[in-house]
Amino acid sequence: VKLAASYGGKVELYTHNGWFGVMDNIVAVIKRLKELGVTDVGIVYNFSHACDPFHDDTANFAPLWQKIKPYVVAVNITGTCMDLTGKHLFLSQGDRELEMMRIIQDSGWRGPIGVIAENGGDAEGTLSKQLKGLDWLAAELKKPGSGGPRPFPPAD
Repeated sequence: VKLAASYGGKVELYTHNGWFGVMDNIVAVIKRLKELGVTDVGIVYNFSHACDPFHDDTANFAPLWQKIKPYVVAVNITGTCMDLTGKHLFLSQGDRELEMMRIIQDSGWRGPIGVIAENGGDAEGTLSKQLKGLDWLAAELKKPGSGGPRPFPPAD
């Protein structure tokens, strides 16, 4: 943290898979750092790592969000899927991202939102599809049912 600060940077913990995807572990690391006098460390929360064989944030996201919200500096969104196959989904194609985004919005959290486009292939085409899904999600967040049909079929 001191080294990053000397360059004008910050340390943000990027949620991933396994042990480092379990939010209680990341919050414990941040709290321990605070005890040691290391402050200004945050979390970049990633929808693409919301569930893996070790954890599933999507099952109880509302209370989890309340626990991590004070530390979250940015959220990266993508499609989420409960089948844990590891498939990368487009926004709107998963089964929980709308619900998770609504919880975040209703909590009053305001911060940067990133769009993760890990689907591979042509970057322009992948980003275009993610933005199409994002438009649908934004409409649904404003007024449920107003987005029309999902732009992509739900994941199997």
